[in-house]
Amino acid sequence: MSPLRTNLCLPETRMAADDETIPCLDGLRAVSIALVVCTHFVTNEIPGGLGVTTFFFISGFLIARLLFAEWKSTGRIDLRAFYIRRFLRLYPVIVAYVIFTIAVALWLRAPIKTVEITSVLFYFANYLYAANQLAGETFVHPIGPFWSLSVEEHFYFFAPLPFIVARSDSTLASHFCRHLRRLANVILNTPIAVWIGRLSYSIYIWHVLVDHFMPHSIPAAVRTILLFVTTLAVACASYYLIERPFLRLRKSFRTTPERSKMHPVTSLVLTVSAELPEALGGMPVHQ
Repeated sequence: MSPLRTNLCLPETRMAADDETIPCLDGLRAVSIALVVCTHFVTNEIPGGLGVTTFFFISGFLIARLLFAEWKSTGRIDLRAFYIRRFLRLYPVIVAYVIFTIAVALWLRAPIKTVEITSVLFYFANYLYAANQLAGETFVHPIGPFWSLSVEEHFYFFAPLPFIVARSDSTLASHFCRHLRRLANVILNTPIAVWIGRLSYSIYIWHVLVDHFMPHSIPAAVRTILLFVTTLAVACASYYLIERPFLRLRKSFRTTPERSKMHPVTSLVLTVSAELPEALGGMPVHQ
Protein backbone atom coordinates (compact mmCIF):
# COMPACT_ATOMS: atom_id res chain seq x y z
CA MET A 1 0.00 0.00 0.00
CA SER A 2 1.37 3.39 -0.97
CA PRO A 3 1.90 5.92 1.82
CA LEU A 4 -0.86 8.44 2.49
CA ARG A 5 -0.33 11.60 0.48
CA THR A 6 -1.16 15.05 1.76
CA ASN A 7 -0.97 18.39 0.02
CA LEU A 8 1.87 19.37 2.36
CA CYS A 9 4.19 17.47 0.03
CA LEU A 10 3.21 18.08 -3.58
CA PRO A 11 3.93 15.40 -6.21
CA GLU A 12 7.25 15.83 -7.98
CA THR A 13 5.44 16.80 -11.19
CA ARG A 14 3.94 19.79 -9.34
CA MET A 15 7.13 21.07 -7.75
CA ALA A 16 7.42 23.89 -10.32
CA ALA A 17 6.83 27.37 -8.92
CA ASP A 18 3.19 28.34 -9.40
CA ASP A 19 0.25 29.72 -7.42
CA GLU A 20 -0.14 26.49 -5.38
CA THR A 21 -0.67 27.00 -1.66
CA ILE A 22 -0.02 24.52 1.14
CA PRO A 23 -3.00 24.67 3.53
CA CYS A 24 -1.29 22.49 6.16
CA LEU A 25 1.41 25.10 6.59
CA ASP A 26 -1.21 27.84 6.90
CA GLY A 27 -2.71 25.78 9.72
CA LEU A 28 0.70 25.45 11.31
CA ARG A 29 1.10 29.22 11.07
CA ALA A 30 -2.22 29.54 12.90
CA VAL A 31 -0.90 27.40 15.78
CA SER A 32 2.35 29.37 15.86
CA ILE A 33 0.75 32.81 15.91
CA ALA A 34 -1.69 31.61 18.60
CA LEU A 35 1.29 30.69 20.81
CA VAL A 36 2.93 34.08 20.25
CA VAL A 37 -0.22 36.18 20.78
CA CYS A 38 -1.36 34.22 23.83
CA THR A 39 2.08 34.71 25.37
CA HIS A 40 1.80 38.48 24.93
CA PHE A 41 -1.90 38.82 25.76
CA VAL A 42 -2.56 36.14 28.40
CA THR A 43 0.44 34.66 30.22
CA ASN A 44 4.18 34.27 29.82
CA GLU A 45 3.83 30.61 30.82
CA ILE A 46 2.85 29.81 27.23
CA PRO A 47 5.98 29.08 25.13
CA GLY A 48 5.70 31.95 22.66
CA GLY A 49 9.30 31.36 21.60
CA LEU A 50 8.19 28.01 20.20
CA GLY A 51 5.77 29.84 17.91
CA VAL A 52 8.52 32.10 16.57
CA THR A 53 10.82 29.11 16.07
CA THR A 54 8.08 27.33 14.13
CA PHE A 55 7.73 30.38 11.90
CA PHE A 56 11.45 30.13 11.19
CA PHE A 57 11.09 26.47 10.17
CA ILE A 58 8.10 27.22 7.92
CA SER A 59 9.87 30.11 6.20
CA GLY A 60 12.99 28.02 5.67
CA PHE A 61 11.01 25.18 4.11
CA LEU A 62 8.95 27.41 1.81
CA ILE A 63 11.90 29.43 0.56
CA ALA A 64 13.96 26.29 -0.03
CA ARG A 65 11.05 24.68 -1.90
CA LEU A 66 10.57 27.74 -4.14
CA LEU A 67 14.29 27.86 -4.91
CA PHE A 68 14.36 24.13 -5.73
CA ALA A 69 11.32 24.59 -7.98
CA GLU A 70 12.83 27.55 -9.83
CA TRP A 71 16.13 25.73 -10.31
CA LYS A 72 14.33 22.66 -11.64
CA SER A 73 12.13 24.72 -13.96
CA THR A 74 14.71 27.16 -15.38
CA GLY A 75 18.11 25.78 -14.43
CA ARG A 76 19.02 28.99 -12.63
CA ILE A 77 18.05 31.32 -9.77
CA ASP A 78 16.96 34.85 -10.67
CA LEU A 79 18.23 36.81 -7.68
CA ARG A 80 16.61 40.06 -8.79
CA ALA A 81 13.18 38.46 -9.05
CA PHE A 82 13.71 36.57 -5.77
CA TYR A 83 14.46 39.71 -3.79
CA ILE A 84 11.64 41.67 -5.47
CA ARG A 85 9.20 38.92 -4.44
CA ARG A 86 10.46 39.06 -0.85
CA PHE A 87 10.18 42.86 -0.84
CA LEU A 88 6.60 42.81 -2.13
CA ARG A 89 5.63 40.10 0.36
CA LEU A 90 7.06 41.74 3.49
CA TYR A 91 7.58 45.45 3.05
CA PRO A 92 4.11 46.95 2.39
CA VAL A 93 2.76 45.99 5.83
CA ILE A 94 5.99 47.10 7.51
CA VAL A 95 5.83 50.53 5.84
CA ALA A 96 2.17 50.89 6.84
CA TYR A 97 3.03 49.97 10.44
CA VAL A 98 5.93 52.45 10.59
CA ILE A 99 3.83 55.27 9.15
CA PHE A 100 1.02 54.58 11.60
CA THR A 101 3.44 54.36 14.55
CA ILE A 102 5.07 57.69 13.65
CA ALA A 103 1.67 59.34 13.11
CA VAL A 104 0.42 58.23 16.52
CA ALA A 105 3.65 59.39 18.18
CA LEU A 106 3.32 62.81 16.55
CA TRP A 107 -0.33 63.02 17.54
CA LEU A 108 0.51 62.15 21.17
CA ARG A 109 3.61 64.39 21.05
CA ALA A 110 5.67 61.39 22.10
CA PRO A 111 9.38 61.12 21.30
CA ILE A 112 10.41 59.50 18.03
CA LYS A 113 13.61 57.49 18.12
CA THR A 114 15.08 57.46 14.61
CA VAL A 115 17.36 54.49 15.19
CA GLU A 116 14.40 52.30 16.13
CA ILE A 117 12.43 53.28 13.03
CA THR A 118 15.51 52.73 10.89
CA SER A 119 16.12 49.31 12.46
CA VAL A 120 12.65 48.21 11.34
CA LEU A 121 13.01 49.47 7.78
CA PHE A 122 16.54 48.09 7.31
CA TYR A 123 16.17 44.87 9.31
CA PHE A 124 18.67 45.31 12.11
CA ALA A 125 16.11 45.40 14.92
CA ASN A 126 17.53 42.13 16.29
CA TYR A 127 20.94 43.73 16.85
CA LEU A 128 19.37 46.84 18.37
CA TYR A 129 17.26 44.64 20.65
CA ALA A 130 20.39 42.78 21.80
CA ALA A 131 22.22 46.07 22.40
CA ASN A 132 19.29 47.39 24.43
CA GLN A 133 19.23 44.21 26.49
CA LEU A 134 22.90 44.60 27.35
CA ALA A 135 22.39 48.29 28.21
CA GLY A 136 19.27 47.59 30.25
CA GLU A 137 17.14 49.73 27.95
CA THR A 138 13.80 49.13 26.23
CA PHE A 139 12.30 50.20 22.92
CA VAL A 140 10.53 53.55 22.87
CA HIS A 141 8.26 52.40 20.04
CA PRO A 142 6.24 49.13 19.94
CA ILE A 143 8.59 47.34 17.52
CA GLY A 144 9.29 44.20 19.54
CA PRO A 145 8.20 41.67 16.87
CA PHE A 146 10.66 43.03 14.35
CA TRP A 147 13.68 41.34 15.93
CA SER A 148 12.50 38.01 14.52
CA LEU A 149 11.55 39.52 11.16
CA SER A 150 15.10 40.87 10.93
CA VAL A 151 16.48 37.38 11.55
CA GLU A 152 14.24 36.00 8.80
CA GLU A 153 15.34 38.67 6.36
CA HIS A 154 18.98 37.78 6.99
CA PHE A 155 18.12 34.19 6.06
CA TYR A 156 16.39 35.36 2.87
CA PHE A 157 19.50 37.29 1.93
CA PHE A 158 21.75 34.22 2.09
CA ALA A 159 19.30 31.45 1.15
CA PRO A 160 19.82 31.60 -2.66
CA LEU A 161 23.61 31.51 -2.43
CA PRO A 162 24.04 27.70 -2.26
CA PHE A 163 22.09 27.43 -5.51
CA ILE A 164 24.45 29.86 -7.14
CA VAL A 165 27.61 27.94 -6.26
CA ALA A 166 26.38 24.36 -6.67
CA ARG A 167 23.65 22.41 -8.40
CA SER A 168 20.85 21.20 -6.17
CA ASP A 169 20.28 17.51 -5.50
CA SER A 170 16.72 16.35 -6.15
CA THR A 171 17.03 13.84 -3.32
CA LEU A 172 17.34 16.75 -0.88
CA ALA A 173 13.90 18.01 -1.91
CA SER A 174 12.52 14.52 -1.31
CA HIS A 175 14.20 14.52 2.09
CA PHE A 176 12.37 17.74 3.02
CA CYS A 177 9.06 16.25 1.94
CA ARG A 178 9.46 12.97 3.82
CA HIS A 179 10.14 14.69 7.13
CA LEU A 180 7.65 17.53 6.80
CA ARG A 181 4.85 15.17 5.77
CA ARG A 182 4.70 14.03 9.41
CA LEU A 183 3.59 17.53 10.40
CA ALA A 184 0.37 17.35 8.40
CA ASN A 185 -2.90 16.41 10.06
CA VAL A 186 -6.57 17.18 9.79
CA ILE A 187 -6.51 20.09 12.28
CA LEU A 188 -3.99 22.06 10.24
CA ASN A 189 -6.21 21.81 7.16
CA THR A 190 -9.39 23.22 8.70
CA PRO A 191 -10.62 26.43 6.97
CA ILE A 192 -10.33 28.54 10.13
CA ALA A 193 -6.74 27.40 10.70
CA VAL A 194 -5.81 28.10 7.08
CA TRP A 195 -7.44 31.55 7.25
CA ILE A 196 -5.70 32.54 10.49
CA GLY A 197 -2.45 31.22 9.06
CA ARG A 198 -2.77 33.58 6.12
CA LEU A 199 -3.40 36.46 8.53
CA SER A 200 -0.48 35.43 10.76
CA TYR A 201 2.07 37.87 9.30
CA SER A 202 -0.22 40.86 9.88
CA ILE A 203 -1.26 39.53 13.29
CA TYR A 204 2.38 39.22 14.31
CA ILE A 205 3.24 42.74 13.23
CA TRP A 206 0.19 44.57 14.61
CA HIS A 207 -0.65 42.73 17.85
CA VAL A 208 2.00 44.48 19.95
CA LEU A 209 0.76 47.89 18.82
CA VAL A 210 -2.79 46.91 19.81
CA ASP A 211 -1.52 45.83 23.23
CA HIS A 212 0.46 49.05 23.56
CA PHE A 213 -2.59 51.29 23.12
CA MET A 214 -5.25 49.16 24.82
CA PRO A 215 -6.16 50.85 28.15
CA HIS A 216 -5.17 48.96 31.29
CA SER A 217 -8.00 50.54 33.25
CA ILE A 218 -10.60 48.08 31.96
CA PRO A 219 -11.05 44.65 33.64
CA ALA A 220 -8.34 42.16 32.73
CA ALA A 221 -10.70 39.57 31.23
CA VAL A 222 -12.47 42.18 29.09
CA ARG A 223 -9.15 43.66 28.03
CA THR A 224 -7.87 40.25 26.92
CA ILE A 225 -10.97 39.63 24.80
CA LEU A 226 -10.69 43.09 23.27
CA LEU A 227 -7.02 42.48 22.48
CA PHE A 228 -7.83 39.34 20.48
CA VAL A 229 -10.83 40.86 18.70
CA THR A 230 -9.08 44.13 17.85
CA THR A 231 -5.92 42.38 16.69
CA LEU A 232 -7.93 40.13 14.40
CA ALA A 233 -9.83 43.10 12.97
CA VAL A 234 -6.64 45.10 12.34
CA ALA A 235 -4.93 42.05 10.83
CA CYS A 236 -7.89 41.49 8.48
CA ALA A 237 -7.68 45.08 7.27
CA SER A 238 -3.93 44.79 6.86
CA TYR A 239 -4.14 41.51 4.95
CA TYR A 240 -6.99 42.33 2.59
CA LEU A 241 -6.09 45.98 1.94
CA ILE A 242 -2.29 45.81 1.91
CA GLU A 243 -0.94 42.27 1.66
CA ARG A 244 -3.20 40.70 -0.96
CA PRO A 245 -2.76 43.33 -3.70
CA PHE A 246 1.01 43.11 -3.34
CA LEU A 247 0.90 39.31 -3.19
CA ARG A 248 -0.64 39.40 -6.65
CA LEU A 249 2.13 41.68 -7.87
CA ARG A 250 4.78 39.51 -6.19
CA LYS A 251 3.67 36.38 -8.06
CA SER A 252 4.28 38.08 -11.38
CA PHE A 253 8.01 38.11 -10.59
CA ARG A 254 8.26 34.32 -10.43
CA THR A 255 10.79 33.08 -12.92
CA THR A 256 9.59 31.02 -15.90
CA PRO A 257 11.71 29.47 -18.66
CA GLU A 258 10.49 32.14 -21.11
CA ARG A 259 11.07 35.06 -18.75
CA SER A 260 14.53 33.81 -17.74
CA LYS A 261 15.70 34.39 -21.34
CA MET A 262 14.59 38.03 -21.37
CA HIS A 263 16.78 40.98 -20.56
CA PRO A 264 16.12 41.95 -16.89
CA VAL A 265 14.91 45.44 -17.82
CA THR A 266 12.51 44.08 -20.44
CA SER A 267 11.15 41.53 -17.98
CA LEU A 268 10.63 44.17 -15.29
CA VAL A 269 8.85 46.61 -17.64
CA LEU A 270 6.52 43.89 -18.96
CA THR A 271 5.73 42.69 -15.45
CA VAL A 272 4.94 46.06 -13.92
CA SER A 273 2.94 47.32 -16.91
CA ALA A 274 0.82 44.15 -16.97
CA GLU A 275 0.30 43.55 -13.27
CA LEU A 276 0.48 46.83 -11.35
CA PRO A 277 -2.98 48.20 -12.30
CA GLU A 278 -4.69 44.95 -11.34
CA ALA A 279 -2.61 44.49 -8.19
CA LEU A 280 -3.48 47.92 -6.84
CA GLY A 281 -6.99 48.18 -8.21
CA GLY A 282 -8.60 44.84 -7.52
CA MET A 283 -8.72 42.01 -5.05
CA PRO A 284 -6.89 38.89 -6.25
CA VAL A 285 -8.47 35.47 -5.93
CA HIS A 286 -5.44 33.61 -4.60
CA GLN A 287 -3.28 34.16 -1.58
